[in-house]
Amino acid sequence: MATIRFTEFVEKKVRCWFRMMDINKNGSLGLDDFVLVADRFGQEYNLTTGERKNIQNWLQNGVMMILERGMSTKTDLPLFEEIQKDIEKGKKVSEDRFVKAYAEFVTLNPASAKESMTEMVGVFFDIFDNDKNGFVSISEMAVGLKCFGMDPEFAKSIGAMFKETENPDGKISRQSYIDLWVDFLVSENKDNPLLKAYNLN
Repeated sequence: MATIRFTEFVEKKVRCWFRMMDINKNGSLGLDDFVLVADRFGQEYNLTTGERKNIQNWLQNGVMMILERGMSTKTDLPLFEEIQKDIEKGKKVSEDRFVKAYAEFVTLNPASAKESMTEMVGVFFDIFDNDKNGFVSISEMAVGLKCFGMDPEFAKSIGAMFKETENPDGKISRQSYIDLWVDFLVSENKDNPLLKAYNLN
């Protein structure tokens, strides 16, 4: 894979992504964010304690393990290793620290970074796909975004994006969802529909 350049454009998108994962909107990322989003999904879908815990584990452990697999060696990515350890210890990670570690991750090991991003975006898709039919609908996206603390109106713009991208009824497949997000997170593509949805174009 070609070298990934961490430009101001890419940084702006990564900061947007961080703020989406910052569930309690306190400017940092930690285990409490994962617990909160799992509880919200549990309330929306009347999930059992076990099902809520499963979502929490996917967010907390799945994402971290996927990213860790993208590290060629521990010493290659010192900033990412520090963040990983802090989150595991229950410490909070600031937006600036996250952005610096992400820049290190995608520029020093671009092939592994893209593979890891693909797996990680798949984790989020699987959580949003509540009925497990291989598609995320507008209604599922609305619930998912609400659980992530976003304005319900934002789901409408995402739904419109789905229609433009793939399916007239507003559903999007797992692969298309992954392709959109991975492109959004690592590329210089100015035509990605997510840019419009997040008011970044």
